[in-house]
Amino acid sequence: MNTSLNANKLPTLTWNHFKVNHKEIHLSNEPDTAVSPKIITNNSTAVLKDSRTLDDLTFSGSDKKTETYILQNASLTKSIIVPKNNTDTAPLIFDLNLQPADKLTCLLDIVLEENSSANIVVSVSSAAESTAQYADLIRIHAAEGASLKLTCLQLLGKAALSFNNIVACLENEAKVSVLQIPLGAETALASAIMDLRGYHANSEIRSEYIGHLTQDIDLNYVARHYGKKTLSDIKMTGFLSDSSKKTARGTIDFHRGCKGSIGNESETVLMLNKNARNKSVPLILCDEEDVVGTHGAAIGTLDEDRFFYLKSRGIDENSAHRLFLDSAVSRLKGLLPDMLAAKIDNYNKEVLFNESV
Repeated sequence: MNTSLNANKLPTLTWNHFKVNHKEIHLSNEPDTAVSPKIITNNSTAVLKDSRTLDDLTFSGSDKKTETYILQNASLTKSIIVPKNNTDTAPLIFDLNLQPADKLTCLLDIVLEENSSANIVVSVSSAAESTAQYADLIRIHAAEGASLKLTCLQLLGKAALSFNNIVACLENEAKVSVLQIPLGAETALASAIMDLRGYHANSEIRSEYIGHLTQDIDLNYVARHYGKKTLSDIKMTGFLSDSSKKTARGTIDFHRGCKGSIGNESETVLMLNKNARNKSVPLILCDEEDVVGTHGAAIGTLDEDRFFYLKSRGIDENSAHRLFLDSAVSRLKGLLPDMLAAKIDNYNKEVLFNESV
């Protein structure tokens, strides 16, 4: 038996025939497989608990049906509490390795107390031929002056389904930076919703992807400005090759009272195959006059002059595409700890280029 979800909903709906209002998915209700994370603390001062800590906090805009599914099915529950005035610069890594037919539902609560900071990485991976299902909900509360860098790396197999959800509440002068890298899975969903409640709260959302084979990537990012002089930046960057497709929703939502706030949203997509498909939905909602909101998308193909130059050097079209993909993979490796960069190398060879590792 499955649960059907209209995931990654736009805050305000548009015409149904565009098919961008949500992404319909079907998640299994079968019991989870027992999966234990490999946790690398790097001498972190954070306190880890096997329990939920943010049930009493309301996150505006989170999809209730998705939240209910995660809370009811989560077999892996963790809380990370970073004490007041503590600073952790080295990454705290949660590394999840799924077997080919595993199902895992995960709930992760991250609590940053006043003037604390942390660097947390969540990685989920499996074999290339995996049919695994992975769904998570990462809830964040950043108290006054707190700072968080969160990276989510997804390297599941070619027939897998992944749904990575992040919701965050930011108080005065708090900052949360999120990087989602949904490289794997046949169906890869990623979502981040930021509640900028406090004065001068600051959120950054980044997404990096490389669409390949018949992969279906679905992104939904929302920055909700409530506090005065809040800042948000949403940036999505990626490549689409083969017959892959991607839908990206980026919403800046200015609520009454958020005077002096600034929100930016941008997207850059390079199409490497005529069979690839892209949909971009930049959206600004505004109920306040004294704000600045910008959005835009740059979508294109490889320049013919560059192709001509490469061909003149004996590089054919497929090899040229590989050069661009290799450069993208190298850039992503530079964003990750060495242990996870090696995983991207293997995925690059085994899935993107169908080579034995």
